[in-house]
Amino acid sequence: MKLEDKHIIQIAKGDIKTFNSFYNKYYPSLCKFSFQFVKSEDTAADIAQETMIEFWLNKQIQSSLNHSKAYLYTIAKNKSLNNLRKIKVDNHYLLQQMVDNEEGVVSVSYLKDEECSLLSRAINLLPQQTQKIIQLTLNNYRNSDITEELDISINTVKTLKKRAYKKLRELLKDHIYA
Repeated sequence: MKLEDKHIIQIAKGDIKTFNSFYNKYYPSLCKFSFQFVKSEDTAADIAQETMIEFWLNKQIQSSLNHSKAYLYTIAKNKSLNNLRKIKVDNHYLLQQMVDNEEGVVSVSYLKDEECSLLSRAINLLPQQTQKIIQLTLNNYRNSDITEELDISINTVKTLKKRAYKKLRELLKDHIYA
């Protein structure tokens, strides 16, 4: 079925059959459009679905096919950008929760299982002494506790932690908490 302005008027009146045709025609392209922003097929599909729902809920404001397509893609773009903003805010919040202002203490309780696994693998790539320091830090040891535990100077602990954080950021730069 070739969609025309008269079909948009039918959708505005609540014609579900015509909306199904509209949905089937534009849903795949909305998924592709959203994917350009969010880089996740599942998230893009969710955004396309939410876009269609919002379109249906606001169907009375539609007047033409061109107007409807523009409106549809504007909704998808805004939802995609909102998704990215939410992820950025969530990441920032997570990072703030993970890093203690004074010593950079990372708290494992805020990490999801997958993120813990990624972090653990990254830590295992560090030199052995540095691994021990980071593992103790993850167990909420303070620098002074680490110096006693490993029998090293506090400056060594601070230096190795600083290097470890830098290396971990490099290793995890494509992940949520880097």
